[in-house]
Amino acid sequence: RCFTPKQIALSENITHQIPRSSKTPSIAAVILGLCGIGLNIAINNRNDEGGNSKQHLGRYTISDAAEKCAPSVVNVTFGHPRDRDGRSMGGASGFVLTSEGLIVTNSHVIFNKRNIFVTLSNGDKFPVEIYASDDVGDIAILKISAPYPLTPAKLGVSGEIRTGEFVVALGNPFLLQNSVTLGVVSATARPGSELGLYRSMDYIQTDAAINVGNSGGPLISLEGEVIGINTFKHIRGSGMGFAIPIDTAKVIIDQLLTRGRVERPYIGLRLVNVSHDFDPAQKCELRESAVMIVGIAQGSPAQKVDLRPKDVILEIGSKRVRKVSDVYSGIGHVAGKEIPILVKRKGCPKPIKITLKSEAERSKKFDF
Repeated sequence: RCFTPKQIALSENITHQIPRSSKTPSIAAVILGLCGIGLNIAINNRNDEGGNSKQHLGRYTISDAAEKCAPSVVNVTFGHPRDRDGRSMGGASGFVLTSEGLIVTNSHVIFNKRNIFVTLSNGDKFPVEIYASDDVGDIAILKISAPYPLTPAKLGVSGEIRTGEFVVALGNPFLLQNSVTLGVVSATARPGSELGLYRSMDYIQTDAAINVGNSGGPLISLEGEVIGINTFKHIRGSGMGFAIPIDTAKVIIDQLLTRGRVERPYIGLRLVNVSHDFDPAQKCELRESAVMIVGIAQGSPAQKVDLRPKDVILEIGSKRVRKVSDVYSGIGHVAGKEIPILVKRKGCPKPIKITLKSEAERSKKFDF
């Protein structure tokens, strides 16, 4: 089922009145009643098939994971342009990227906002400078000037997570700072196209509670490492939150730090999904679903390497292609690199190497 953008809840959609007391609790809550219950559940590790190791979820496993990352979690607050008295405030989350004061959050959190402040886990509050932002990837980097070094979050590897793995969401839902929720990975790579989004990105889907104000906060593993950036939830469904995988975020963040912007690759293809039952281009059956080229832009990288309409893309970047979103995932977020593509033409496999251009170099002619 596809979700329309109106069904996606982002953090800036709700405002709150500033409480008279600025004091915040420490760790506010751990969901599912784990507090005070001595659980001892054995969870198979990735190396368990050989009987080498097991990971035990005990009474303080979630607490230990949260405490590792908690000093790096921040509260992002802001005023709205229409608010003149300064009493109305929105809130979101973020986490420390560097000890020098760089903070990561979602770009939708700060879009069209004023009077942005970051409150650290110790309660210290600082005004924010917007260092860099990428609206397409929904990632922003903020800068604060603290008189002491901050504690950066440890970034993990989202490509290693598995469906069903326990994860923990940290953040400040409804301005309730230092909140912790527990869930599992419901899907490791949910295409944005399935959610009604125009972004050619995959998301981690989780049933860990992600509410208004969690946007920009970290989704962490039981090792306390950031594996995703909490971004939105489906407002009509229960337990359907989505996070940007940290592997994707790292690529975007690196470009924002080095260039101040993200130069996305451009390939110049118009694509459609092809049923696994029959391939009209090749007049033969396909073992699995694939993607067919139906148009190639003039002067594009695709045209220069002799890709043709009716070619069926089987692999890109050595990864199997089953749907259009797989192609965009294979292209990635970095222009200028060379990637291998395997297509089927007239029933025969044909390997091709293509060098991706930046969208900035894209021709103004869009004829296919």
